[in-house]
Amino acid sequence: MNFKRLNIIIAIFLSISSQLYCQEVSVYAGCDSNTLLIGDQFKVFFEAVQGQNYEVNMPVFKDSIINKIEIIEAKKPDTTYISNNVFKVRQEYTVTSFDTGFYLFRAFPFVVKNKFSGTVDTIYSQPFYANFFSIPIDTTKGIFDVKKPLEAPLIFKEVFPYIIYSMLAVLAILAVIYIIRKRKKNEPVFSRPKPKIPPHVIALDELEKLKSEKLWQQGLLKEYYSRLTDIIRIYFENRFNFPAMEQISDEIVESFGKIWKNDQELIDELKELLETADYVKFAKMQPLPDENENMFKIAWKIIKTTIPVVEINTAENNEAALAEKTIENAENIINEKTEEK
Repeated sequence: MNFKRLNIIIAIFLSISSQLYCQEVSVYAGCDSNTLLIGDQFKVFFEAVQGQNYEVNMPVFKDSIINKIEIIEAKKPDTTYISNNVFKVRQEYTVTSFDTGFYLFRAFPFVVKNKFSGTVDTIYSQPFYANFFSIPIDTTKGIFDVKKPLEAPLIFKEVFPYIIYSMLAVLAILAVIYIIRKRKKNEPVFSRPKPKIPPHVIALDELEKLKSEKLWQQGLLKEYYSRLTDIIRIYFENRFNFPAMEQISDEIVESFGKIWKNDQELIDELKELLETADYVKFAKMQPLPDENENMFKIAWKIIKTTIPVVEINTAENNEAALAEKTIENAENIINEKTEEK
């Protein structure tokens, strides 16, 4: 008798606990549309309404919900509180299918765990479906060729960058050709504008400034010889129009020798000046004070000797020359007649 009473009590307890369990946890699965065209996207969602005493694990998916239903996006679970002790968790997926047909989503399992008793159970959602149809074809119309993509008209904004790049490319090519031709002719790439003041005036003025600065007297030999040779180089470029600033010492002597070939002494002195400067700048030679003075005098002599001679042919000089020539011819005629007599 006692045993029967115990069984009845246990049965009543399980019935009550099951009812309480079902009241505190409920699950649901579904979709936002059941009829779709192939390739359409729709939402599949899973919901669990639960009390705080329970932990519900929803179904987990990777690439697809069921066969041929592909997952495009999986959102994070969203929790909404219904009351102090009850809340709803919703998991949503964006899915699609590229095959037509009827797709049945069977009941999905939700694993429920009681946090206090530790018991684990499984609740299944109700099944649902989705039906995919192909795009209807109007068979009453004829078959047409596939249309080509429409060509959008070009606008200036799209073409402008290509115009700029083309112009820059042409300018770069012309610049390269110009530089190559200048190099072949041994001419300076960027010609110095000829000064309005005569080159020898500028050079002599620079020599006076260099002398007044007294660089070598202060031990600044490298600076002194660099300035001295630069004055000569710039003078040669402006006076004789050859690229002395870009040439080495031997090339300068060779170019000057071709122009001033009748004065070998001056050519040798130029060579001595440039060689001494190179030794000071690159070999750290220490010339004596007399040598420093002498190199300055050589630079001065080179400029003074090569100053261009300007011939002034005025109208008065021409008339005087013509009168002198006429008188000379008259005297010759008189002498010839005298000899004949």
